Amino acid sequence: MNMNRFLLPNNYISCKRGETMERIARVLFVEDNDISRELIRRIFKRIALIHIDMARDGEEALNLFRAHQYDLVFMDIQLPEMDGFEVTRHIREEDNRMHRHTPVIAVTACVGKEDQQRCREAGMDDYVPKPVITLDLLEKIERYIPWTGTLKGQ
Repeated sequence: MNMNRFLLPNNYISCKRGETMERIARVLFVEDNDISRELIRRIFKRIALIHIDMARDGEEALNLFRAHQYDLVFMDIQLPEMDGFEVTRHIREEDNRMHRHTPVIAVTACVGKEDQQRCREAGMDDYVPKPVITLDLLEKIERYIPWTGTLKGQ
């Protein structure tokens, strides 16, 4: 499958037809697998106006989350030492202290009803199945960062 057909040109995301976003969207992607992190980095490199920070474990993710305000978090479930559920619970505690809600999207190969329920119970807003498909990521960005406008340029 040619993944390039899913990648957007750098100026493709807009607020209204013909307008660009007024600020860069900040996304945190938590993934412990080196190959997956590189794939994600390459996907987001092609998308203008979205800044991506990568974390390889829960501790790094929480440090980044506390240091920056993110518009969206993609969270791998199976992380070393602290799993994605626990990291998300800590993010929710931080969000409550700051009186905000940062969308957290689970990134998981387990997408059964029980798995989805566990994600919701941990405070996750949605999920993306593995293996990750670029279009799935872009659809979640459009849904959870509404001020990015439409990824289709409408």
